[in-house]
Amino acid sequence: MNRTQIAQTVGRPFFAGAVRLVTSLRTYGKDRIPANGPLVLCFNHFSWLDPWAIGSQVPRTLYYVAKQEAHDNPIIGPLIRTFGTIAVRRGESDREAVRIMREIVHRGDALGMFPEGTRPAPPPPPLLPPPPPTPLPPPPPPTLPPPPPPPNIKHKERAGDRAAQLLAGG
Repeated sequence: MNRTQIAQTVGRPFFAGAVRLVTSLRTYGKDRIPANGPLVLCFNHFSWLDPWAIGSQVPRTLYYVAKQEAHDNPIIGPLIRTFGTIAVRRGESDREAVRIMREIVHRGDALGMFPEGTRPAPPPPPLLPPPPPTPLPPPPPPTLPPPPPPPNIKHKERAGDRAAQLLAGG
């Protein structure tokens, strides 16, 4: 038995209890996992509890793949390495990680991975209702034509008025 197998054998009941304190856990199909031989298990990643919950239920040593940033964390990094997790550099071709994954499966061990690579983003907050429309300003008052001149008043034509009419084409 190697260090990873010892850590998982001892840690499995502890993490099973810790996960059950936080959430309910039901397992289906555990009996279909082969007891030995090469195996790759792929999971959807819903929460940071996933590796611990799954590891507590899989009846054999499971070597996980985790992002390099988790390995760089001073608290999480040493813990996950104790349990046999290997680092992968995201966003580039990490041939060393692929080589180690192939080695794990080739020697007949189980490899666990989350192909999504990360947990899904939380849903966006609900949209706020649109603000009420701003009221339109009141329409301007209607414009009326100027009133006609009073009917019985004679208008005197001046010489300047006639000249203006002639120039305007009237």
